[in-house]
Parts: sequence; C-alpha cells; structure tokens
Amino acid sequence: MTYAVPFACALLAGLGLERIGVPNGLLLGAIAATLVVCRLYPRGEPPPLSLPFVQIVLGLSIGLMFRAWDWDRALGVLPSLALLVACLAGQVMIGYAWLHRRAGWSRLDALLGAYPGAMAAVLDLLDRRNASPKVVLVHLMRLLLLTLAASLFVREAAVAAPVTALSPAPMAVALAVAATSALAGRLLGRLGVPAPYMVTCIVLAATATRAGLLDGFRVPGPILDAAVVALGLHIAIRFREIPLAELGASARAGLAAVALAFLVTALFAGAGSVALGVDFTLLALAYVPGAVESVTVVALAAQLDLAFIITHHLLRLLIVHLAPSLFVGPPDRWADGPDPSAGPT
Repeated sequence: MTYAVPFACALLAGLGLERIGVPNGLLLGAIAATLVVCRLYPRGEPPPLSLPFVQIVLGLSIGLMFRAWDWDRALGVLPSLALLVACLAGQVMIGYAWLHRRAGWSRLDALLGAYPGAMAAVLDLLDRRNASPKVVLVHLMRLLLLTLAASLFVREAAVAAPVTALSPAPMAVALAVAATSALAGRLLGRLGVPAPYMVTCIVLAATATRAGLLDGFRVPGPILDAAVVALGLHIAIRFREIPLAELGASARAGLAAVALAFLVTALFAGAGSVALGVDFTLLALAYVPGAVESVTVVALAAQLDLAFIITHHLLRLLIVHLAPSLFVGPPDRWADGPDPSAGPT
C-alpha cells in the first residue's frame, strides 16, 4: 500500500490529462496527484528501485534519439552549436548567481536549481549530496512554463506514431543495454558518479543506435509511461520535505531564476539571429532549456526546421546528463550554508 496507492493515483491522473491532450500531461498529472496523495497519506513512497528504472528508461530513450543525428548537418550548424554551449553556460551562471547571491541558497542548491534540464540526474544528485528539496521547485516551474508555452502554440494533441511489430534482434540488444546499464550503473554509483544508470545507458544506447543495432526499436509505451509516472512521484514527494514557511520564498526565487534563464535564451537567440542569419524563433526553440517533447510539438505545428532543432537538443541532452559526472566533485566541495553576503529572498 505504501507504494501502490501513490503510484496508482499518479498513473490515473497522468493518463487522464494525457487523454484530454494536455502537453506533458502524464508527468504533470502524476505530480499533481502525488502532491495531494502525500498530504492525505504521509506514508506514501515511490516504489523501490524506481529511480534507477527511470534513469535506464529515459537514458535508453535519449540514446535512441541519436538516430536523428546527422554529422554532416551538425558540422554545417557548428557555429550555432557553439552558441548553444555558451547559452547553456550563461543559463547556469545567471541562475546560480541569482539563487546563491540574491536569494541566499547554498552553492549546491543554487547550482542544481540553475541546471537547465536533466530532472532525473538532478533528483539523483539531491539524494547523493543532501541538497534541499526546494531545488525541485525551480525545475517544476521551468517544466510548467515550457508546457504552457507549448499549449499556447498547439491547439490539438500530437498524433501518436503507429505501432509496428518489433523484431527480436533489436529487442535483445535493448535488453542487453538495459542490463549492462543496471550493472555498470550500480558500480559507478558506488564511486559517486551522479545519475550513473542514465549516463551509462545514454552512452551504450547512442552507440548501439549509431551502429544500427537498434533499428526499428522503440521503448514500449507502457514502460515509458511507468517511468514518467515514477519520475513524477519522485518530484512531488520532495515537496513534503519543504517547510510551508519556506515554500513561498523558494517559489519566488525559483520563478526569478527560470525567468532569467529564459531571458538568457532570448538574448542568445537574438544574437545568433543577427550573427548567423537564422530565424529568431528557430534559435529560441533550439536553445530553450528543456522540454524537448513540447518543443518538438511546437516546431511541427509551426512547420519549422525540426532537424535543426533536434540536432541542438541532442547536444544539450548529452551535455546536461553527462556534465554532472565531470564537475560536481566530492560532497564536501558543496557543503556550505547560505552566502552571508546574500540579500533577502
């Protein structure tokens, strides 16, 4: 009951929102239902091992997206990809500066709050580095605002891709990737690598995809849905750890950080539009920090160059999921309190 009740409620709410065409409805419904259930049923918890499951499923899904990676196209838009990397750095720096210097968050909380995406990796770091659950507020606001923006552009739900028969060879390769990721991720986790299952699975799945070993394979819908619902559970359950007295101040600080990240995105898109001669809307969708599903729907509805946008988001996904393993460092590096020079929230 401790695991089944929250998961069942989250699944039903998510499927309900998805059925009526709400962008990211499965995740948003799961979050909303969990927020209610955990207030009424404080013993509720995510299922055991659900976060590694989420990391493996999402890692496999991201790896499969590298089918769309075209090296010739990537080389052709190299200046724009370089600008994307600078934009990501700017998004992190401005958000970190606001949350740490102005809002008084600790260095670790400010860094995780300013991180442009990779929710599963951020959740893993919350556990490993004892960060504050208020970090989740920033990411939830980012997700909600991007979803709202998508719903303003798109009036109809996207048509689901037809289901095709799956040959056993790609399925066997996918199972081998998942099993290897589970074993290697457990080892990397003991070494302190953030989001170890996802990091391993992205690398293995992308390699297998580019080698043609996963041609025709798609993550089965029920498995992907279960992973999204479990992710929603992990996000929302963090909210019960935030004291109500701090909720308003944390929400205001988080909203300001998200707004600053969007401002940085607009500035870089504007600069790229002038310097590279590329449409501003196209660059803004390519540089926006997260919600690649919503961005894809908007691009299709507006008949924009989807290959250009996806090329940028593939690089962004690769950076934001692998970067924590490179720069986070030992836990005591970030073990500090609020900056004494910080102003009020």
